[in-house]
Amino acid sequence: MGLGGWWIAPKQKYTVRYGLAPNATSLFQRNIYNAFFNTIRRVKGQIFFVVLPVGSFWYLWTRATEYNKWLYTKDGRETLERLSA
Repeated sequence: MGLGGWWIAPKQKYTVRYGLAPNATSLFQRNIYNAFFNTIRRVKGQIFFVVLPVGSFWYLWTRATEYNKWLYTKDGRETLERLSA
């Protein structure tokens, strides 16, 4: 700090204090509240674009896997031979 600390030192210039006014904090709280419900609204609007394709893919994948397992059992051998020929 120079010149003997806080006793003799000249007053410090150009210090800046940052604060938040009460009306600004209420706006911030309202933005958080609105962001939460806006996120829910947007997710509800997009959920069918994600769930339907993923669900369809999962259903077809499990059916195909089970059918493939069945084809390589004793019961499915003749069907497999018929399909291969």
